[in-house]
Amino acid sequence: MSWIRLPLMHPGGAVSLQPSSLWKGLFARIIMIGTLTALQWFIYDSVKVYFRLPRPPPPEMPESLKRKMGLLDY
Repeated sequence: MSWIRLPLMHPGGAVSLQPSSLWKGLFARIIMIGTLTALQWFIYDSVKVYFRLPRPPPPEMPESLKRKMGLLDY
C-alpha cells in the first residue's frame, strides 16, 4: 500500500494539488455520471417491462396536507 503515499513523498506533489485543479475535467465527469445513471435506469426499466412487473401505486397526499388544504369531507 505504499503507492498510496507516493504522490505526497514527491517533492512537488503537495504543491501541485491546488483548488483550481478540482474543477479540471468537471464537465467530462458530469457527462460520464449522467450517462451511466441513465443507462442503469434504462436497464432497470427494460427488465421491469420484459418481466411485466407491476408498477407501484401512485403516491397519495398525506392526511395532514389534505386537512390543511381543506380537501377532507368531515
